[in-house]
Amino acid sequence: MHRYGARVWITRIMVTWGIVVSMMGLLQTSVHFVVPRALLGVAEAGFFPGVIYLLSLWFPARYRAQVIAGFYLSVPISQVIGAPLSVSLIELGEHIGVTGWWLMYVLEGLPAILLGVVCWFYLSDRPSEARWLTEEQRNWLMRTLAAEEAAKPLAVGKGMSHGAQIRTVLKNPVVWAMALTYFGITSGSNTMNFFFPSVLQSFQESFGIKLGLLPRTAAKRPDHGDPVRACRRRNVLLEPTVGPQGAPCSRGQRSASGRGVHCDCACCGSSAGDYRGIHPACNRGL
Repeated sequence: MHRYGARVWITRIMVTWGIVVSMMGLLQTSVHFVVPRALLGVAEAGFFPGVIYLLSLWFPARYRAQVIAGFYLSVPISQVIGAPLSVSLIELGEHIGVTGWWLMYVLEGLPAILLGVVCWFYLSDRPSEARWLTEEQRNWLMRTLAAEEAAKPLAVGKGMSHGAQIRTVLKNPVVWAMALTYFGITSGSNTMNFFFPSVLQSFQESFGIKLGLLPRTAAKRPDHGDPVRACRRRNVLLEPTVGPQGAPCSRGQRSASGRGVHCDCACCGSSAGDYRGIHPACNRGL
């Protein structure tokens, strides 16, 4: 990105990313799945650090932490939006006579391609090229960023080779501490993403619990002294139903018919903990 600029690099990433995702709708065998998945990793490589680098070119230090924290939060937000959207596209495909997962891959790759085209025409590499800023705003931003860059302490000696600079960075304990922290965040979030659905599914096999989205109308019903309904008025995502065996539940009340126990499980905060450790600004936002 430093060599080609943000406009060219992010455009390349987004367009190739979207093309590969849409190509996954043409899968026929397991080999076809592995190859595009590997290409997808190559296509999207550099996007995350590239955006972080781009933000550092545009936002002064006193705003940078909040902006980066907001960018981090886009990951769990996209999961909350993308999961039901993907299910809806799969169901739409079944209704219109098209393979559901095929339709999902093809359509979900198109926004990345469109955003890549938008970046090509509208994304500016640096504040000095931003024609949508007034001259006063542009000059202030450029002066502020230049002053911060000049005030930075020199981390490595002048005239050092590229290899010597890398060795100096790798000897810095702060770099290893940050790498270990990010490794923990990524490992925790990926583990949750991959195995959390299996854990919920095991509830049904072990305890006879059925999981489903809580109806919106349930949050509008009066309590009338019912602790279950009172709990439903909160931000609840899942409504497990425990079978006649009466398996233990954190919150519950045996129904009037005696057929089962209804309890509310709030799982929406399962991913929030992974992202609270990124920066204090993120903690304040949550």
